[in-house]
Amino acid sequence: MKIHLLYFHLPRAARFRGIHGTGVERAARADLTRRFAALSRVLLGQHDVLSGPESPKFGLWAVPFGTKRLEIEADELEQLASIAAAGRELGREAVAEELGSAVALHSPLRVGTFAVDSAGGAPRWMSKLREHLRGRRGPGAESSEEERRLIRGVIDAPLDLRVQEIVALDTRRIAGYEALLRGPERGPLFAPEALLAQAARCGLRPELELAAFDAALKIARRLPSGLRLAVNLSPALLGAPAVRRAAREPDLPGRLILEITEHLPIIAPGRLLGELSLLRERGALVALDDAGCGYLNMALTRALRPDIVKLCITVTRRLGRGPRMLALVRGTVASIRAAGAVALIEGVETAEQARLARACGCALAQGYYFGRPRPAAEAMREEKENVFAAK
Repeated sequence: MKIHLLYFHLPRAARFRGIHGTGVERAARADLTRRFAALSRVLLGQHDVLSGPESPKFGLWAVPFGTKRLEIEADELEQLASIAAAGRELGREAVAEELGSAVALHSPLRVGTFAVDSAGGAPRWMSKLREHLRGRRGPGAESSEEERRLIRGVIDAPLDLRVQEIVALDTRRIAGYEALLRGPERGPLFAPEALLAQAARCGLRPELELAAFDAALKIARRLPSGLRLAVNLSPALLGAPAVRRAAREPDLPGRLILEITEHLPIIAPGRLLGELSLLRERGALVALDDAGCGYLNMALTRALRPDIVKLCITVTRRLGRGPRMLALVRGTVASIRAAGAVALIEGVETAEQARLARACGCALAQGYYFGRPRPAAEAMREEKENVFAAK
């Protein structure tokens, strides 16, 4: 079995002892060890945790684990990236709660995964990990004031949202659109992954997501009758005042597909169901994002009872790998349908992928083969022209 370490690293931990003394440091180390142990159980819930956090000194913790194949076959590198990204976001919250927000800001937590040999045990693993970390800045480095000003500027300015068609595979007609966030044009944060990651480092991801949600609602209000807009939102934000207001706005929920993003593990599906209830009662559909990647799996699908489950681009790219992969995808889609949902496959780029997706039972699709993300005004103008042409 291949062994990985999930590590939590405070690279400036020595400063903490100099300021607070060894007694406080010992207490903080014990508290953080407990927090990181609990967090690891959440992050690695789909894998085999081999032991609790190893911590040779204050500032470094590591949890050995073995990756496990999921119901939907997922790329191991994508699984590891999802674990690290979620760990960085949740880990910063833990450090801020235990050590204070000032320490969390100025001694930023690094979280990542590192492959080790199965032999050697904890001492050997920790030695290799320390070698890996020495001189390495890596993801999770602290945000600067300039980065915070940049993210704040994106949030406060009118956000640039694009839309991409969602197509019914049997008729090839547009069933709706997905609202997609973009950063400043031609800048390093144009891609949504980069923009959201930097916002998370700055502690501003919730504000950015809610600003994007508000911008998406403006698009949804202009949609032609019968079309819906898929809007991304993290589970933790479903109870936000802006979401509750949207649920009560006449006619608006019936234009929405609320797409639950998977960048963090969903710990309490029951509570999430309650927060979704008003939107669903008023006509909103619920989609779970990126099945086959991240933290979404079929157990969660059965618990949340979504209307749509999205198969991620990793699944799409494997469709041409032969009968075994097709059988796996077909079985996954059958499970989705048995849970009362329809399958939407993302990242369709070729006619062959579209054909295979339909053959596997997928009802909906999106991707460059059907249309690239574009400004909402352009898509709405074309939609109106098509309606008039049909008349």
